[in-house]
Amino acid sequence: MPGGANDSLLLNPAAPERLLQRTGALLPDGHLEILPGSDGPYGVVESYRALTTLRDDGRVRAIGVSNFMPHHLARLLEQVDVVPAVNQVELHPYFIQPTVQQADAEHGILTQAWSPIGGITFYPGFGDHRRSVMADPTIGAIAQSLGKTPRSGAQRGRG
Repeated sequence: MPGGANDSLLLNPAAPERLLQRTGALLPDGHLEILPGSDGPYGVVESYRALTTLRDDGRVRAIGVSNFMPHHLARLLEQVDVVPAVNQVELHPYFIQPTVQQADAEHGILTQAWSPIGGITFYPGFGDHRRSVMADPTIGAIAQSLGKTPRSGAQRGRG
């Protein structure tokens, strides 16, 4: 992403505007606020409000968050008027995060997976206990019953 760490939203709420200027993007589909636990010099709420301004000005179509657990989301929603459109979290057959999905759904937020095939295709465990998600017999059986490959089934599946 252009700009590097100095343009982190956690460091400067003006970063989204600078990113749009540098890339020449007129109307990106969306922009995400990340790292809910970091306060940085500006904090998450101020950064999210900067995204809200971009959305209100028509500079981005939607804004969202990434890696927000229910308590992060609750804290944000207490302080802002615009509900995120999406919460992008790690989500795959071995890590379905039901409480995150439920909290998102209660607020009309789409939960989006950033790792739908299970980490770097090997999950869970380490060493001899690691196995490829694509070789998991349960995932393979479900995929076969749907006429899909294990990869396709894991990517499109729901928890």
